[in-house]
Amino acid sequence: MERTEISFLGVANGAYSGTTLAAAIRSADNSASLFDVTPVTFSDLPGSKQEVVGIAGVLPSSKRLLLDASATESDFKALSLGDYRIIHLAVHGIGSPEFPDRAALVLGSAEGKGQDGLLQAREIRELLLRADLVVLSACETGSGKLLARISHGF
Repeated sequence: MERTEISFLGVANGAYSGTTLAAAIRSADNSASLFDVTPVTFSDLPGSKQEVVGIAGVLPSSKRLLLDASATESDFKALSLGDYRIIHLAVHGIGSPEFPDRAALVLGSAEGKGQDGLLQAREIRELLLRADLVVLSACETGSGKLLARISHGF
């Protein structure tokens, strides 16, 4: 199947102002924190916007950027993600060594869109991606247990 002309998707600097982890989870299911941690307030990431815009500027391909208030989980999921060869997410990340499926990329949330703003590992597995490269530029994306080490003989 041939891909469409859009080949780069960059997501950065979600509208985090005043967003806390516990509040984001409660807004989704009205229960206590699934992560069982003290609520964390997320700061804006202005450098992430520069990162994504800079990358888009050097790529000769078509591009789509979700920045600031458009960097929401609902806007991201609404895209035909299989059309992008490169996906670069420069957002907050949260990990859960106890419950790895609860690890998430923190995107913005939009009122009335039915998404909590947390793109969790279990949700990512369900996305229809055909990208050649996906970059997760976020804190805690490298945390967790090392389950296997593959040796390439280097």
